[in-house]
Amino acid sequence: MHPPLTGKATWDAAQAIAAERGNTRDPEMPTSQPGYRYPLRSRVRCNACQHRMLGIRRPSPTKNDPDGINTYYKCPYNPSNPRHTAAHPAHPLSSVSVRQDLLLRGISGFLDDYVFGRDRAAHLATLIPATSTGQADRRQARAAGLRAELARIETAQSGLLTELEDLGPDTSPAATAYRQRIRARNA
Repeated sequence: MHPPLTGKATWDAAQAIAAERGNTRDPEMPTSQPGYRYPLRSRVRCNACQHRMLGIRRPSPTKNDPDGINTYYKCPYNPSNPRHTAAHPAHPLSSVSVRQDLLLRGISGFLDDYVFGRDRAAHLATLIPATSTGQADRRQARAAGLRAELARIETAQSGLLTELEDLGPDTSPAATAYRQRIRARNA
């Protein structure tokens, strides 16, 4: 038997609060709400905006399965919503979605390799250096990569500033729009 994770008083207090609020339900208890239950609900986030992705189901009939339905997780980002576009200007305008079966396959592959796998210690040893020398080498490689990225950004910024300088005193609408795009890209 293992030691308790919490004391009996804490457990009783948590149960009383949960019963008082009534907004949580044990997964074993059936629900009275109709519809499909999404197993990854509130666990999948969009990489571009970090919003939680919504579960949706779409029919996908095939020759082998004419009544087939695929489950997807879709980003709630709406390009026509000004708040969304202001908060995440680099978000793809098209819908971002991923199929549930691909997510579950990736999760199970990770669990098989790194959590429950026979060679999990060897896999993790390749990812985490065991010596301080290995960690220092990894930090130096990461720092070198970041310095190269900063040098690339600096070169791009100097190129943009040179283009702005080359425009000179031209105040035509095209030159003004071009300046605004360069300034926005530089920012």
